[in-house]
Amino acid sequence: METNKIIGYVMIAVGFIVFVLSFPQVAKIVRIPIPAGLTSNIIMIVGLIVIAVGAFFLYKTGSGEVQEVPIYQGKEVVGFRRIKK
Repeated sequence: METNKIIGYVMIAVGFIVFVLSFPQVAKIVRIPIPAGLTSNIIMIVGLIVIAVGAFFLYKTGSGEVQEVPIYQGKEVVGFRRIKK
């Protein structure tokens, strides 16, 4: 697995955790002290931004599949070209 994919998955997981912690009920259950300057809306926005950046990393790497297409010379196949999807 490529490092960009790993970074993307980790960022999505962290973003999801931060997003869930933005709900006061969850923060009470988990008992994580939240600084006074941070409101739940700011925490939610930060979580969504981290999720978006992680999704960008995953989208940027793509599927990584390689397709081979034939190269013709007349009617004969003389080779194959690899095309990344």
